[in-house]
Amino acid sequence: MTSVPDAGLLNPFGVSGYPELDGPLIGKSTMNGNPWYFDAWSPYRHDGTSVNAWVAGLMGSGKSMFLKAFGSRETTPPWNRKVIIEGDPNNEWAAVAHSVGGQVIQVGSGSYLNPLDPGEPATGQDMRAWRKTVLGIQRDALEAIAHVLRPERRLDSAERAVIAAALRHFLDVGRTPTLITFVDLLQSEWVRSYDFRGLDAQTAVESANSLILLYDQVVTGVESGAFECDSTIEIDPNSPMLVFDTGSVNDQNERKKQLYMAAMSSIVERLCARQDGQFRIIIAEEGHELLKNPVLVDAWEHRMRMSGHLGVSSWMLLHELSDLDKFAKAGTEHRNKINSILTLSGTQVIYKQSAASLELMKSLLRNLTVAEVKTIESLSPYSALWRVGDQVRDVVQAYFSPAAATIMRNDENRA
Repeated sequence: MTSVPDAGLLNPFGVSGYPELDGPLIGKSTMNGNPWYFDAWSPYRHDGTSVNAWVAGLMGSGKSMFLKAFGSRETTPPWNRKVIIEGDPNNEWAAVAHSVGGQVIQVGSGSYLNPLDPGEPATGQDMRAWRKTVLGIQRDALEAIAHVLRPERRLDSAERAVIAAALRHFLDVGRTPTLITFVDLLQSEWVRSYDFRGLDAQTAVESANSLILLYDQVVTGVESGAFECDSTIEIDPNSPMLVFDTGSVNDQNERKKQLYMAAMSSIVERLCARQDGQFRIIIAEEGHELLKNPVLVDAWEHRMRMSGHLGVSSWMLLHELSDLDKFAKAGTEHRNKINSILTLSGTQVIYKQSAASLELMKSLLRNLTVAEVKTIESLSPYSALWRVGDQVRDVVQAYFSPAAATIMRNDENRA
């Protein structure tokens, strides 16, 4: 196969004249043979580029192995980033996490995570701000779970008002809610005695009953057994790598997979909100699962916009960009938010794409040149076009030692 530099596809890109990005070793440039270093915050240090990114490529192109190498190397000195894997449906990251001294979070079979548990604020954190943050994360968790349980209709204003009042009640009395105690509160006389601003008593009761029917599916119904109780798992916020394992779900149960993603994502948001001086990298291993839920899309986009305040770099892995049409119609608010996530990401790591995905990419990335498109079409496995900000363009082949490759490979059963 003709190599990219032999074909001259990236000319006249300045692949040798830009300042070097610093960070852990990722691989080498196939344009000039130089080592390629990258830290999630190096684009910002270089020219103020956003620290957020996405990675896309056909199955088997090497994108997941790259992310495992990138994530594990970012945990090493002097970078010492805290890496969080927001959903690992195929149990690919457990060995990587264990290799760096990380923690794998699994629920079910007697192990519980409470998506409404705010955890402990960081030392010195302003408690008024923390209270506001807690209420927002709990509200978003309930809305994300509601979307999984009732995808045909999002929560209405009356239901949201009841949820907000219930969460404030738990905070005022100093109790951490669970889905069980939340549903119990809605079944109690509290609903009839509480003065809901903007709701009459009958509407409040009807909305509470609607919410009881909705969330009771997780409390006593077929979706119970993972998220309705107090947490039995202690999550270490200082762990070098946290992997939220969604792979314990039956692969055929699409609804339960989405429930796991929604509930676990609330824990991720809580960790990001600690403001404890740590720099965290969030990796969505299966970005398309997250993008199916508009509430999680809202949370991801918000986190991207707050990345400097939170000290968080968000990375999303995608397969075919053309898959976006399957769960978010063009022109909808949901799809516009997804497009915003993709266009606001300062770094794009693009492995080989299908013709349909390239067409979508050209419409999404207005500054994508003909030379770049031809480069993407010619990429060999484990090589990607890196687009960092407005200036840096290079083709990079990731490097794996034999030992690392053994831990990170996920293609053993592919033909």
